[in-house]
Amino acid sequence: MNKKQAGLRTILATASIAAMILGYSNTVLAQSRRSLGGNVPTFSTGSKMDKDGGNAPVPFQTGSTFKFQNANATITADIPDVNILAIDTDTKATPKLNATENVEIGSVIGTNALAVAIQAGKKVTLTGTASDGTLAAPNPANSVANRFIAAANTYTALGNIDFAGAGAELIIDNSGLGGGDAGKDITLNGAFANTANGTLNVLTPLVATDASVAEIAAINVGAGGAASSLTIDGSIAANAGNTINLLDAGATIALKNAGSILKLTNNDANPLTFNLKANFDPSAGGGGGAGAIGIVELNANTGVGGLILKGDGGGETLGVAGDELKELRITGNKKVTIEGGANEVDLTNVELLNI
Repeated sequence: MNKKQAGLRTILATASIAAMILGYSNTVLAQSRRSLGGNVPTFSTGSKMDKDGGNAPVPFQTGSTFKFQNANATITADIPDVNILAIDTDTKATPKLNATENVEIGSVIGTNALAVAIQAGKKVTLTGTASDGTLAAPNPANSVANRFIAAANTYTALGNIDFAGAGAELIIDNSGLGGGDAGKDITLNGAFANTANGTLNVLTPLVATDASVAEIAAINVGAGGAASSLTIDGSIAANAGNTINLLDAGATIALKNAGSILKLTNNDANPLTFNLKANFDPSAGGGGGAGAIGIVELNANTGVGGLILKGDGGGETLGVAGDELKELRITGNKKVTIEGGANEVDLTNVELLNI
């Protein structure tokens, strides 16, 4: 590498690395644009975007960052397979992204939460990419004025996610990150709507703090070649002292790798119950009797509330014959109860109990 190349790499830093991993050129990143606002702008027309000289709008370029500039803005992501390096909602009220095409979204920061609608048959992938606030010249003056810094895997301003049409899909995959950020937890605090339409593919670790995540029609954790984890953290006030139903109304959770983990946790002083509405087949019917797979972890910490796992009508199982659960772990420093009797959870098909 010559000095010029080394200097360019230093200038572009984290944002450049992420863009190259995702297959986008340095030129695209250098031309990062920021929104100037508009009530219903679209990426393809570039309505109200920063300008490349003159006054004509320019389309959003994949690999750029995006900053909301209008109080009630909705941005329609209508460019197929567009990559948004990171998003800043700033202090704007009710920001929304409408995904009418497949979209990759990096870190989301700002004062107000971004609502995301995923339309029928489309995919939104959370990639965890960062913005270090640097821009390579040339760029419009407004791009410089609206640049921002967002750390990798930061989704503090990502709010509710709406599976707005049949076959809508949310993918968690930060495996393309460098610098030790790949495979780190992504935490989502928003609720999920129209969950009967949705599929959640957790290819890298996800922590979800709203109980509605359990209502998503199909959840897949990991893939054949790589384990992952989904943590359902019922500790926030909206869930405290409540019951979270699992596998309700035909919903499935599939552990796609022997090391994939479904972690149910409570860190609140109030007790939290996970209610098993159906037998938990860790392969979600796709194992074909292939044998034990996956891990369920029951975790209770802090407070005095503890965690309870119960069967909805009694006799619901962890694991099924032929597709057993590889391991059941009990962790934390507070009480975990697996109920018996009328609310029994049958552990016959658990291969290993680890306490």
